[in-house]
Amino acid sequence: MFNNHFFLRFKRKYFPFLSKFQSVFIILAFVLLLFGLYRFALPQVLQLISPKIILNLAAKNSTSIRQDNNQVNILMMGIGGGNHEGPTLTDSIILAHLNLTSKKVSFVPLPRDIWVENAKAKINAIYETGEEKKKGTGLILTKATVAELLGAPVHYALLIDFDAFQKIIDLLGGIEVNVENTFDDFAYPIEGKEDDLCGKTEEELKELEVTDQNVLEIFPCRFEHLHFDKGIQTLGGTEALKFVRSRHASGDEGTDFARSKRQIKIITAVKNKLTKPEVFLNPSYLVKMSEELKGNLFTDLGVDQLIYLGKDFISTDLSSVKTLSLDIGTEDKPGLLTNPPWSQYGSYVLVPTAGDWKEIQEKIGELFNTQK
Repeated sequence: MFNNHFFLRFKRKYFPFLSKFQSVFIILAFVLLLFGLYRFALPQVLQLISPKIILNLAAKNSTSIRQDNNQVNILMMGIGGGNHEGPTLTDSIILAHLNLTSKKVSFVPLPRDIWVENAKAKINAIYETGEEKKKGTGLILTKATVAELLGAPVHYALLIDFDAFQKIIDLLGGIEVNVENTFDDFAYPIEGKEDDLCGKTEEELKELEVTDQNVLEIFPCRFEHLHFDKGIQTLGGTEALKFVRSRHASGDEGTDFARSKRQIKIITAVKNKLTKPEVFLNPSYLVKMSEELKGNLFTDLGVDQLIYLGKDFISTDLSSVKTLSLDIGTEDKPGLLTNPPWSQYGSYVLVPTAGDWKEIQEKIGELFNTQK
């Protein structure tokens, strides 16, 4: 059923990740064939086989992992890529903390409008700056910047573009997400219409002053209306991307904090779908996913390191994950970040409310220490 020719062929054509599972699938095929002769026992056997078992079998005990005190921090980012506006600007940035001893995970989502004083730019432009200076250094520069701001080491980074994000979720047949609140966003940007004049002439535009506040009114054709109902929803790739990217919803769902929570919900939903037997016991999913990720996933994690960390991450309960909220808060309860006057930086930016990053760094230290 699984022979050397099969795996050698896909090792060359697809992600080398597949070759690591050759012996694992041969063992599984033998076990399933054996118990398949006793149909009454097959369901019980399938329940005993978990993603963690497979990853444990494939993982190398000698794998070298960059870590501090058995703790690993991974910076996860998403970019538009392709023909999206600002294709190499990081639209989402999350620092994931994994304790290899307790198997606990915590997240620190970083709003893309955070101002980086040393770079004189927003944090979402750091990856682009690195890539413009020298191809392949975007991850290095972003890791260093985040580490300096948060006062925590960033051991690895992983970046995926919107196209691969959507395709992976569609490949999985969609994901189930618990939408906390019904919300509408009337200003979600339509790809490819960023420069559409919406029927206006050049002469009319000369008399208009376009700002972030009135762009929807002046160019309504550039945007679409999003609506999500409260409750368990099955989202395809396109819907999931809109769910995590929505920034202009009315009410609480329009905040950076709500957006960050939605991003973590998607991560959790993808992880839950990947651990279903019909997915992780089907080699064809690995083949198709590796093809979709090729050229659209950038990371400094090696294959062995991905497998080694994956076996710990896959067994964590993300429903009770702890998150540090970096937002501006409310009038009654100010957040850790604040929005200074527009004139000070020439655009909407976020800076530490305390004036420096010390308070935020202390809270991150407390969060990571409680995960032991």
